[in-house]
Order: sequence, then structure tokens, then C-alpha cells
Amino acid sequence: MIAAMIFGLAVFTMGCGSAFAQTAPERVEITGQRTQGTALTQPFTAGSRLGLAPLDTAASVSVLDGARVRELGLPSLIDAKTLAPGISSAPNPGNGGNLLSARGFSGQNSVKQLYRGLEISNAGGVVSFPFDPWNVERIETLSGPASVLYGAGAIGGAVNVVPLAPSLKRLEGRAALAAGSFKSLHQALSLSGPLAPGLGFRVDASHRSSDGWVDRGESDTVALSAALRWDASVRLRLTEAWDYGQQHPQHYLGTPVFQGAPAPGTRRVNYNVLDNRHYFEAQWLTLALEWQLRPDLALAITVYRIDHDRAYRDTFTFTYVPASATVPAQVRRTNFRDIAVAPQRQYGQQGWLLSKYE
Repeated sequence: MIAAMIFGLAVFTMGCGSAFAQTAPERVEITGQRTQGTALTQPFTAGSRLGLAPLDTAASVSVLDGARVRELGLPSLIDAKTLAPGISSAPNPGNGGNLLSARGFSGQNSVKQLYRGLEISNAGGVVSFPFDPWNVERIETLSGPASVLYGAGAIGGAVNVVPLAPSLKRLEGRAALAAGSFKSLHQALSLSGPLAPGLGFRVDASHRSSDGWVDRGESDTVALSAALRWDASVRLRLTEAWDYGQQHPQHYLGTPVFQGAPAPGTRRVNYNVLDNRHYFEAQWLTLALEWQLRPDLALAITVYRIDHDRAYRDTFTFTYVPASATVPAQVRRTNFRDIAVAPQRQYGQQGWLLSKYE
């Protein structure tokens, strides 16, 4: 908006010529103060280990509030992540529906994806979790090289999904029920509150399904999460979390193109094999410790186990063959793949010791 106003003023000045030159420039003063309690002033974890706010971080960062994502009705986190400046995506079942691009760099090794601040490592670059925005507190984006924080790669940036934390003060609950075109449904439920002084819990569940806009275009997803938080003292906190996700995404992989456009009559036809299968499953177990050893010294340690599984049975290359005098128009299908099971288990630990001094 500012750029547009400046450009319009420049054009108007040139058109008025000498009449504008006789007018003394008007002085404009703009004053304001930093607003507390906004995303710009809250601690931002994707850009440093220091708990700095975005306004204090010497990098290009952005924060998207999870409540805003749900207000917009976005069905997946990949849609929410691309609301960040400079972030785009090219999701498809082959990459787990979760590929990001930033600053001209694409793929899991170029744009790090994190959940609870933990890097997702997955064979074949297939990262399918997290995918549902129901339990998300915020989405943090760091643009530019991030390998100092997250290891090799990350030349394009990093995106961290922070889930909602258990409440220690009061019992909270929310639910959602939505319906849309093509028999699309969404049911979700959350509950959080204290169990004892210093001990709180949280559970979230979300289910989405749709018949899709193409033939045999059904999809179905389930996302579950649970967490316990124990503030043993004002200086020691333990958080245990379990997250689970299962996806059966739409089995549609495109339509044949003829002379630069979809072949006539094929836009809503699903040419994938009848017994196709796309399946993604992920399970996370994490235990996090935050310990303020001294006023100027803090320790943070997280241990985790991640289980992934995925399966494919499909064909994904379609060639349109126009009709001839003796043969009707055809669509030839090639490049068939069948991956029955591809389990992967990842163990890890990350931690840091933070010293603050004046």
C-alpha cells in the first residue's frame, strides 16, 4: 500500500509540472509504540536459541498464529505454511504432500521442516507429518540459510510448527464440525486443563474426509495428539508428548495434456489404477526437559522417537493418443510403482546450554 501511494504521487507530480513546484513540501510525522502481546513481541524459536522476539531477531522471520489458520478454514498445514512471505509449495502424494520452496531452493534438504523444534529426517525426502492445523499454536518461518541452527542444508530456510501446550490454569475445550462440497467433512475436538497443581494435560483429535472433485478421488486423514506438562518447580519443567497421524490422500495424479491443455473430456477422469493405494502414517514420542540451573544459565534437552510408514501403488504418467481413422482416442499409462511397506524409525536427542550475561 505504501509503495502504491508513493508511485501515484510521483505520477501526479510530473503531470502538474510547475504548479506543484511552487508548493512547499508538507512535513508528516508518524509516531507509535511497540504493541505488547502480539506475534512480533513473543518469543520466536525458529530463529535462535535465545528466545528472542521476531522484532529482536537479526533475520527475516514471520509468525502465523494457529487460531488465524483455523479461522481461515485452511484444511492442511501446507496451505498455512505458504502464507509466509516467500514460501511456496508443490505438494503431491509422491513427496508426502509436504514439499516447500523458498528463495529458489526446493525440497526437504533445502527448506528444513520442524515439529516442536525437531528436524524431520525421512528417507526419500517424504515428510508427511504434521499435516493438520487443528492443534497448532503457531507456525514460525525463518527465511535464508539456517544450517547453523539445523545442520547441513537448510539453504532456503526453515519452518517450525509449534503445537498448543497443556493448560495449567483452567479447563478448556473446543470442537469443530464442518461440511463442504463433494461430501467433505471435518470433525475435531480438544480438551486441556490441570490435573493437579503444576500438572496439566492436553488432547486433540481431528478427522477429515472427502469424496473429491474427480472420479475415485476420496481422501481421509486422522490426527491425534496428547501431552502432559509437569512444572516440578519454578525452575524445572518436564513435557511428554505423543503425536499420531494417518493419511489416505486423494489418489488422483493428473490428467493427460494435448497441445498444451488437458485433453478434452479428461479433466475429472481418474486414470490411476483401480487398486491404487497411497498411505502415510507417523508417530512421535518426545520428552522435553527445561531447567533453569541459575538465573544466568539454562539447560534444555529433548529426546524423541519418530516412526514413519508409507505405501504406494499407482501409475503416474499419462499420455494422450489422438484418434486415428481406425483407432479411437486413448490414454496410455506408464511408470507403475508398488511400495508395499517402507517403515523407518528415527531416534534422536537435542539439547543446549544457554548462558546469559550482561
